[in-house]
Order: sequence, then structure tokens, then C-alpha cells
Amino acid sequence: LEIGRVRVKGKQAPEAVHALVGDQAVAESEEFRALAAAHERMIGAYRARDWAGAHAALTEIHALIGTRFLFLLPLYALYERRIAEFRAEPPPAGWDGVFEAESKSG
Repeated sequence: LEIGRVRVKGKQAPEAVHALVGDQAVAESEEFRALAAAHERMIGAYRARDWAGAHAALTEIHALIGTRFLFLLPLYALYERRIAEFRAEPPPAGWDGVFEAESKSG
């Protein structure tokens, strides 16, 4: 799954960051395909500044996570926090949905 895009200090172009969720059998499972579809809706809504849509997709994701994908919960908690923050204080006009890393080490 693409979990986000990061622009590191000193670079102009963002890099996509992915999470390895499982092998080919996992990728072909109905569980994963449903989760991946909801994940894509959440990421798309987030990047489009559709906070309500992103939150709705997160609600769907939590219903789909089950026990097999519990390790993804911290990722979705991060997105929940970011969405709540952006609802309270929207990002600037030129925001492109990319996380800006302040240093190359973290």
C-alpha cells in the first residue's frame, strides 16, 4: 500500500512511501482488496482536502481491518490526527498532501 508521500529536506520531488502488507496470496485476498480500495479512497480524499470523505473512508477501514491487518492501526491513527488538525486549521493554499520532512534523519 502507498502510505504517503514524503519530501525530504533538500529535495524538490516527493517520494512515495509504501508498506509491505503481505505476499501474493494476501494481495489476492478479498479482505485485502476491500481494505486497499478503502485505503485508496481515504488517501485520495485526504489529498483533495475532503476531510469528511477521508474520515468516512477511515471509518470503513476500521470496520475492515480485522485481526489480520492490526499492524496498520498506527498508520490510520496518524491520518486521523492529521485530518482532525486540518479540519481545525486547514493547510496552506499550495499544500499538495506531501509530508515535509524537516531533516534527512527523521
